[in-house]
Amino acid sequence: MARYDDTQRVIRTGQKYTVLDYVKIPFKAAPLATSIKALYRILNSFIPTIKVFITAAFVNDAIRVVRGEGSYVILLPAVCGFVLMTMFSRVSAAIINDFVNIRYDMKIYSKVQVEVIDIRSEMAYENVEDPATCLSELK
Repeated sequence: MARYDDTQRVIRTGQKYTVLDYVKIPFKAAPLATSIKALYRILNSFIPTIKVFITAAFVNDAIRVVRGEGSYVILLPAVCGFVLMTMFSRVSAAIINDFVNIRYDMKIYSKVQVEVIDIRSEMAYENVEDPATCLSELK
């Protein structure tokens, strides 16, 4: 008998898996860690674009300072924005790699690996009991 009932299972037996199932299984096994990883990937994909806008703002402000239309103080928001973007990308990568990925791997291993072992043990037991596949029944 299976260790879990069908409502708690992450892996379903007797069905064909699609690409969507490769997305659904991690969300079922570790919803918080998978959500954080997905949000990190989305935010991290916008960082290069934001850095381009910040660099453009810095260049525009630097040209205004050179022309004498402003002081050096107007450069500070662009510099701070660039520093914050760089800090976010470095610190978030460290946090994701150290904490979230470890938690994700632990959850996936504890849920999916147990179910895979259960499925394999059920298959082996079924094959032993089946007269067509049992070695002792062969003549």
